[in-house]
Amino acid sequence: MSWSFQAVGKPDAVMASIRTVNNGLTGQSLAEWEEAKPALLALVGANVGHVAVTVNASGHATFSNGEKLSGTCSCVIQPLYGFVE
Repeated sequence: MSWSFQAVGKPDAVMASIRTVNNGLTGQSLAEWEEAKPALLALVGANVGHVAVTVNASGHATFSNGEKLSGTCSCVIQPLYGFVE
């Protein structure tokens, strides 16, 4: 199962998107996304001041009989200075 999330904007707006979006995920992919959300929120929230961020995150896990055998998560958060609203 896998999930992905991409966003560009002020940290508060990106965090609001993380809290509300589920990317149409269901089942194990949704469970993986829900597990990753707190970490993404904390990392995006660490960007304060007059910056925007670009976020690219994804995850993948392998299951057998409902048990997670392996999983990976990748996340890149970059500040964008000079962001014009």
